[in-house]
Amino acid sequence: MPTGPRGRTSGQQRRRLKASELQELIRAHDRFVNGQIGGKRAVLQFCDLSHANLAGRMLCDADMTGSRLHGANLSGADLRRAILFGADLGVSILTRADLTRADLRGASLRGAEMSNAIFVEADMREGTLIIRNEDGEMQPIEHWQLDNEMAAAKAHGANFTAAKISGAVAVKTDFSDAILRGADFAGADLRNTNFAGAQLEGAKLNAANLSGADMSGADLSGVDFAGANMRGTELAGAILDEDAWEAPELGPATTSERRSFTDGEIEALLSRHRIWLQSEGNEGDRADLSSADIAGRDFAGADFSVVNMRNAIAHSTDFGGTSLTMADLTSADLRGSDMANADMRGVSLERATLHGARLRGADLSPLQRRRGGERKRWSTNLRWARLRGADLSGANLRHADLAGADLENADFTGADLTGADLRHALLRGTKLDGATLTDVDLNAARRPPVEAVRAA
Repeated sequence: MPTGPRGRTSGQQRRRLKASELQELIRAHDRFVNGQIGGKRAVLQFCDLSHANLAGRMLCDADMTGSRLHGANLSGADLRRAILFGADLGVSILTRADLTRADLRGASLRGAEMSNAIFVEADMREGTLIIRNEDGEMQPIEHWQLDNEMAAAKAHGANFTAAKISGAVAVKTDFSDAILRGADFAGADLRNTNFAGAQLEGAKLNAANLSGADMSGADLSGVDFAGANMRGTELAGAILDEDAWEAPELGPATTSERRSFTDGEIEALLSRHRIWLQSEGNEGDRADLSSADIAGRDFAGADFSVVNMRNAIAHSTDFGGTSLTMADLTSADLRGSDMANADMRGVSLERATLHGARLRGADLSPLQRRRGGERKRWSTNLRWARLRGADLSGANLRHADLAGADLENADFTGADLTGADLRHALLRGTKLDGATLTDVDLNAARRPPVEAVRAA
């Protein structure tokens, strides 16, 4: 059998289906999935489905082994457990598609648009395709390195929890704000890949090539970096286990310097900051606690308004009743912190990590002020924030921007979410009992659960 460059098959002929034939196969598959008479599983092996419009179609358990889906529109399609072994999905559209447990071994996803798609437990490793030749004998057909190829793909906000991606080629792929918990990237080529804000807890990155990758603001708790190439890897604001910082692999990485302050130094900074606020910037200095390690401190009742705390390490910190209006907490580590009843109007928590944080009764509504005869409004920014298991019961989140936020198992009981933006927010297990959801589009969230819809 002839092979193409670097082993990618070129001799296998693919059958082009007529539009009517394809639609009939999909209708029969629909009946098969729903257990209706006349149903038949869709077997589309080695078919040419390039540029086909399959948006929103039911294709779970379909067999598309070796098929060409180059440029196909599969946005919102149900591809759970589908067999896409060796398939060509290059530059296809998979936005919000569900590929849970799909078999994508040896598939090409080069340049595919996969933003907010679901690849939970998908198998994306290398594979060897076996077909029969004309004599009926079985022959292994070698693919292009037999790797899953997803270079230059866009997977912003996609969910790859526990996916098998070892050995994949994902150069310059965009995994920003993606959920990659427990994913296996062992030996993968991840050069210049964007992992900014991604959740990689417990992921395997051993022997992976991460040179030039951007992992700023990513949660890397429990990640295995053994033998990884991290030359030039950007780790500013990333969350790592304490002992991980000593790993030799992190030596060539680029990190923001962790800054330490005594209690007296912080009080002096805040004192100058109060003067700066009172003089409207004419005297004193704005407090800069960016990249500061203030974990475990007690700041209850203090005034942190407009303080710069980008990339701050502030887990297990007490901000109860604190004023944090207009503070910049972008990519801050606030896991397990207490911000109950805090004034957080207009705060920036973009890509901040607040797993298990306590925000009961906190005010996260817009800050409104009059400047030069004009009324200004600053909404609270929680875009792509991580709030798994956080307690926001009774909190005021009117018009808050929660786009893309991970709200899994978060408690919003009795919270006011009027006009909040929940586009692409993950609502799995989220408690919304008694919450005010006026002008909130739950359908724009990532797979809103039944209980969330009922709560509306």
